[in-house]
Amino acid sequence: MKCSRNNAALVAIASLALVLRLLRLDWQSVWVDETFSMAVCTQPLGTMMRRLVSDYVHPPLHYLLLRTWMDLTGFAPFQARLLSVVFGVLAVLAIHKLASYLFDQRTGLVAALLLAISQLGVMYSQEARPYEQLLFLTLVAMWLFALALFEHRAGAWCAFVAAAVLTIYTNYCGMLLLFALAVFAFIWRRQYPIRPSWWISGGAITALLYAPWLVSGVIPAALHSQKVTQAVQMMPIRWTSFFAAVNWFNNGKYYGLRDPSPAWTFVAGGVLLSLPVLLSIRPLGRLGETSQERPRLWLLVLTFLVSLGLILALGIFRIQYDVRYVAFCAGPYYVMAARGLATLRDRRMRLLWLAAILAYSAGSLHANYFIPYKENYRGALGYLASEYREGDCVLFVPSADPPSVPWEWKIYYHDRIPLRIGALQAVASCEVHCARVWLVRDTFRLSFSETKRKHEASRLMLSTLFNKTEERQYLGMEVLLYEPKK
Repeated sequence: MKCSRNNAALVAIASLALVLRLLRLDWQSVWVDETFSMAVCTQPLGTMMRRLVSDYVHPPLHYLLLRTWMDLTGFAPFQARLLSVVFGVLAVLAIHKLASYLFDQRTGLVAALLLAISQLGVMYSQEARPYEQLLFLTLVAMWLFALALFEHRAGAWCAFVAAAVLTIYTNYCGMLLLFALAVFAFIWRRQYPIRPSWWISGGAITALLYAPWLVSGVIPAALHSQKVTQAVQMMPIRWTSFFAAVNWFNNGKYYGLRDPSPAWTFVAGGVLLSLPVLLSIRPLGRLGETSQERPRLWLLVLTFLVSLGLILALGIFRIQYDVRYVAFCAGPYYVMAARGLATLRDRRMRLLWLAAILAYSAGSLHANYFIPYKENYRGALGYLASEYREGDCVLFVPSADPPSVPWEWKIYYHDRIPLRIGALQAVASCEVHCARVWLVRDTFRLSFSETKRKHEASRLMLSTLFNKTEERQYLGMEVLLYEPKK
């Protein structure tokens, strides 16, 4: 009877997770990173792989899956994001499996609920990017590692190695999780020894399977790219970055996902979620205690702190940082918070605490659904599509080299009249004749572009020959119309 109640509760939580991730899934326009994901997956396989190597930012597994997914479901933002929805719901099921194995069913259900209503989890489940896939795979890898370590199951170790390979083929940050697990195994090597043959075979298989990506040219591409320098300027590490990440996990982006968290959310989220984390690790402070729970708590603490700490440390050495790179650390964090709540002896206290978390998180999720945070390419290009005439020229800033129709146009308005794309300098210097000139600017990207001054100077040159007659502002975008001076 109790088992059936637990199963029903898990189905309800997974259903809630699905609804929250599907809600307003296509409300916002795709932004630049999502556009890249969709665009690169439409290219021939060889071209796609060469593009991923030159871009170097992510390994290819997510793109290969997205490519296959869109072949089956269709090429559109909703379908592309739907793959992340699937991984988001699977992650809820995976965290339940992990937490239930490490502790008990109550902890598993609470952990699943916390991830289901996670502001960060919902956000990345609604993006055509690899971060929910990474979260799912890291949770699976942790569960299989725990099975292999605590029960000495050879089959679990083989499955863990497979999950580890998939993880690092999804995102480089998966390597930090694997390092954290290795640190745990080293510390607890006497109580839970792993056979040397397991380490050797697992390491050899992982290296052998990952070698094709490492020798593909991705390392020289990263070393010679200017993207890292530009991204560090855009996403620097600060002494507050750790606390800001934890506040993300605590659903603290109350007034907008692009806006700073209000100070009161650090307190509210800290009481509701960080305090249960601290309650969960109380047994670690009891010297001499040898309970079964102690190493399992250390597994969570190390995977959370080592993974998050290493990413922040890399940021200090001028490796780009953003909360999306540490989003997978929310997995062990929510399990610890769930354990702290599950160990409260007073049932009414547990229910009241969970009700407070639900109420607080509902307010936070309002920002996900009703406060836009992605560049509104759809709106800006929709206005352009409705007003464009033959003979007009369109300038996109920042622009491709050579200038070309951006993929956002191909995604949303490919069936409209073909655009006549020009280069800013050529139009401003009258090398090409334009009846009117449209200037479409991604202000989010341009604010971090090294070519901003050049574009501003060219726009001033454009103003000497044309009068600006229309200007429309969209989130992160602006559309300006220039007509020749008479």
